Amino acid sequence: MMENTISSIQIVEYEDKFASSIAKMWNDSKDAWGGGVKTEEHIIEKHRSSDNLHTFLAMDNNQVVGYCGLSVYKEDIDSLYIPLLNVRPDYYGKKVGKLLLLHALKAVVAKKWPRLDLYTWAGNTKAVPLYKRCGFFWEEEDSNTHLMNFIPSVLNDSLLAPYIGKVDWYKDMLRTLELKPDGRQENGFTYYDYEWANSDTNLTASFERTGRGLSRVETDDFIIKLSLKDHELLEGENHEVKCYVKNKSGKQLSVEVSSCSNERVVCDFNHIYSVEKEVTTTNAFYLQAGPEPEKGKTFPTISVNVSVNGLMTTFKLGVNPKTPITIDTKAIPNVLQEGFETTVDLELENNLSVPALIELELPNNKYLSFHNPSCRIWLEGKGKGYVSIPATVLSLGFFQEDIICRVKLENDEEKIIKKTISAGLKGAGERFFGENKNSYYIYNGTYHIRVFKADNVMKFGTNRIGELPFVMFAPMLGKPFSNELSKNKPVKTETTLEKTSIILALYFQSTLLLIRTFR
Repeated sequence: MMENTISSIQIVEYEDKFASSIAKMWNDSKDAWGGGVKTEEHIIEKHRSSDNLHTFLAMDNNQVVGYCGLSVYKEDIDSLYIPLLNVRPDYYGKKVGKLLLLHALKAVVAKKWPRLDLYTWAGNTKAVPLYKRCGFFWEEEDSNTHLMNFIPSVLNDSLLAPYIGKVDWYKDMLRTLELKPDGRQENGFTYYDYEWANSDTNLTASFERTGRGLSRVETDDFIIKLSLKDHELLEGENHEVKCYVKNKSGKQLSVEVSSCSNERVVCDFNHIYSVEKEVTTTNAFYLQAGPEPEKGKTFPTISVNVSVNGLMTTFKLGVNPKTPITIDTKAIPNVLQEGFETTVDLELENNLSVPALIELELPNNKYLSFHNPSCRIWLEGKGKGYVSIPATVLSLGFFQEDIICRVKLENDEEKIIKKTISAGLKGAGERFFGENKNSYYIYNGTYHIRVFKADNVMKFGTNRIGELPFVMFAPMLGKPFSNELSKNKPVKTETTLEKTSIILALYFQSTLLLIRTFR
């Protein structure tokens, strides 16, 4: 069925009968995408194994001139994803990409998903204005260009419905199309702001980067804002969240503010107000301990339900949970043997806003005999420091122990926490395996391999000063695995010793079959 005709361009869903024309489109686009020659059979085979929910094609006179996939985003929660978007080069500038993006957004809205994500390569800056004009925000990341679109949340929001219904969300959106990452900074938070204006109404909706949710709205009738004192909050402690409501309508507003607990945030409150001018509610919540949030994914959130005159929405802010101190164990570069002297170097960071005296108690263990089982360091608020702890090597292997940390403040308050430190003690001919909360390790003599749990990137090296490691990214085995292995967690790990080698095998559960990926 043909839909959304703009001039001679029409959008259709993929069918095998279009495979030959799709192959021609890719072959005509190979200067931009690279790769080998595509055939009709190749396209049909790929699409039969595709995990796309939809594959949209832009057609002109029975020729495929544009392509847009739509699938579930497997690297985060609550989002759909455009894994592939292409326009045939001779149709650049004819708004085919815009038509495909808007059609994909319409499908996301219809499916009631709150967000649409996509990636583009760093050099593809010419496409960024198009993405931003269609409602995407460029999230600042070191390794890739990730864009997020919250228009589906806005269009499906019952509180915003009376106002977004008065605007054309595309034509009336006010947006500066700069070739740089987006975001307004405030108290450690990054906010993405949508603004609309026409002769009938004005509307602003702000979304917070790490919570991936609505954090502030302003309409002709009211302003509502959710706020925290800081993005970084200590876990295991109580905190406060504020909800500010300002009445601009000249009529009383009936407002209800209620808690929305989750696995990391515990809270219980419910307030009902008749607001004539403005009101701020301050509510306590407890931030439970848990795993560290992963960059590029949704962080733990504080969520608050707000209803205005019976129309309700949920406001969210992401939080970056911290313990009072962070300890990072530096790799030991030397080749060791029993009886050698070495040092365990620790980088400490004070996550408190006030100065603290940090006292560390180091345990007896089978790998290292510490010359002084206790040490201390004074750190300013938010400050960093290093301690180098001398030790005698008792045996080689993967050293990993819990240490007791006493955090003493100037007001005589003391916090006692437990931290884990780990390091590989390697030597000639020694082979062993190690694991901590961030990585898997295997060691063979002076060499080791580290697999990062966050993205399954592998780093090979020796830790020798001045020697650069070799890096391999997670395997990309073709659809549907290309979006899975960079973020999936292994369901099983195995280590094996064979003559002079050591093998680490990580098993991942795919949507289709079980495969072993690292060996």
